Amino acid sequence: MNRTLSRLVVFSAVACIGAIAQIPSPQPTTPASQVQLGNTYLQQKEYSLALTWFRKAAEQGNSAAQNNIGWLYENGFGVQQDYAEAMAWFSKAASQHNADGQNNLGWLYHEGWGVKQDYAEALTWFRKAADQGNSRAQENLALLYQNGLGTSQDYAEALTWATNG
Repeated sequence: MNRTLSRLVVFSAVACIGAIAQIPSPQPTTPASQVQLGNTYLQQKEYSLALTWFRKAAEQGNSAAQNNIGWLYENGFGVQQDYAEAMAWFSKAASQHNADGQNNLGWLYHEGWGVKQDYAEALTWFRKAADQGNSRAQENLALLYQNGLGTSQDYAEALTWATNG
């Protein structure tokens, strides 16, 4: 009797665990929670899953998600590398005053990726992001002023931006 009872208890426990495993976990519904889940997948290098969640948030106008999608396209993570597509996503984020999107858009202009190289345009976008306190953009501005790219060479201005970042 004890043996039969033990088997019944084990069988019941296994059946309960199986039933619990089949209960779907709640899916994030807000853009912020979708970006958060996308970032988790990004950290795990699960780029396709990250893209799925970023797209859900981006479709709802989330600028962080739009920037992240641009980054995936810029680097070819989970998608075919496509600078024009990266430019489109960074532009969406930048138009909403997303400092990371503005900096990334500036970088595409700086490097001439997916667009004709244009240091003056890069400077414009770096400045917008830098004015919002984006440290990478501040460093990028410092380099443009230091080297006279897109503007006249100005070491004092370069130093100002270098020490802000």
